[in-house]
Amino acid sequence: MLKYLHFFLIFLFLIDCASTVKIPIVKSTPKGFENFIGSGRDLGLYVYKSESANLAEVSDWKKVIQGEVIESIRKKGYFNLVDMSSRENRLKEIAYSQLMGKGKDISKELSVDVLLFIEIPQSPASECRNYSNVKTRQVCNRYDANGRCLNYIEQNYTQYGKQLSYTVFVKARLVNLETGENLENTNSSPAILKTESESPNFDCPSSLEGFKMALDKATSELSNNLSPTMEDMEVPIYDDGDGISDSDIKSEVKGLLSTGNKWLSTDKPNLEQAKTQWEKALRISGGSSTSAYWNLGVYHWSKGDVRKAEENFKKAENQGGPDWLDSNKRNILSIFESEKKRIIDEEDN
Repeated sequence: MLKYLHFFLIFLFLIDCASTVKIPIVKSTPKGFENFIGSGRDLGLYVYKSESANLAEVSDWKKVIQGEVIESIRKKGYFNLVDMSSRENRLKEIAYSQLMGKGKDISKELSVDVLLFIEIPQSPASECRNYSNVKTRQVCNRYDANGRCLNYIEQNYTQYGKQLSYTVFVKARLVNLETGENLENTNSSPAILKTESESPNFDCPSSLEGFKMALDKATSELSNNLSPTMEDMEVPIYDDGDGISDSDIKSEVKGLLSTGNKWLSTDKPNLEQAKTQWEKALRISGGSSTSAYWNLGVYHWSKGDVRKAEENFKKAENQGGPDWLDSNKRNILSIFESEKKRIIDEEDN
């Protein structure tokens, strides 16, 4: 058993040490987003400011909410955020007029594709509610000389609770400048915090804790409904001699592929240097190295050139054959096909 465990751990180590290239892909997309967005990913930010002349009425919580909404969308990794604070008057005009007939001109004027408007219609609200429940537990009412329980009985007791409902009211709206279409989401549902005790004398959960939880809930809901979520997929690269019959050439090609792959394991990974080695390996192999084609496909995919990536992946498939195309590679190519369609659609739009 220990022998098999030893080999299994070696297998896991080899998988963990395999060279990979991180490629950003879309993990999830909000409903209706693809029809709304088109190809634009430059997002201009506009935050509604208080119109009150009394500065004392403008509290810091507004800035906190606005900032957290923006940060939540930024973390999704899809949009390129552009600060539009210097164009406040023009943005107000666009926001209030709702006239998007000259959307392309406005988009060119502002150098963005989409605008994000954040509104806070009212102050956060909280409510603390008291409640109690009668519960039952078993307690010992008789022990022996050694302290062991000889008999249990059921005992009723009252469990007191305090429930804090805290709501952060916020609305976020995306405007596609080219089409004038809107995609919006509003949060008005509370976050719930509970504290329980057998004593009735205790405090409700703190307002600060409630605000933080409600803010997390609101910003998460808004960003999930307004922005796709990006994630880095680690795509493996290879250094084997598949597709090459001559042993001397195979050895040289494997060395070049390995050298290329090592450029990705340095303190500062250099994909361009790796590509140079992979291209050299392909030339030495006479265009028969399956791994060189695959690695170059991964390179072009990482650069966003999905057409060249597809060309290299197809050559790798043709060269490697069905035995080479295992389930892991098929899964990667399936994801690539989805990303290729998305990227080409963005370019065409």
